[in-house]
Amino acid sequence: MPGRDDLAAAQAGRRTRARQDEHLIAGLAIIGRGVILLLLAHLSMLETGWPGWRNALVIGGLGVLTAGMAASMVRHGPVTRSTAAFLQPAAPQQVLR
Repeated sequence: MPGRDDLAAAQAGRRTRARQDEHLIAGLAIIGRGVILLLLAHLSMLETGWPGWRNALVIGGLGVLTAGMAASMVRHGPVTRSTAAFLQPAAPQQVLR
């Protein structure tokens, strides 16, 4: 798979920070899950007898979505729950009587 191999070669050939490593690994994980999704979708469409053009259209759409999610993950990284812990607590509200 060219995308995975290119990312792995880029990772092996340079020094990176831990955050960049996390972004690349998360992007690779999305690509791997996308490949499994594409395989299962293709096999299920063959089993149900979908026409070839519909099969290609759905597989192409899923491939574009998977590549877009992986690119977004490499660019922005995963969202962690721990980022909410650093927010300032809201000021207590006064009770009006």
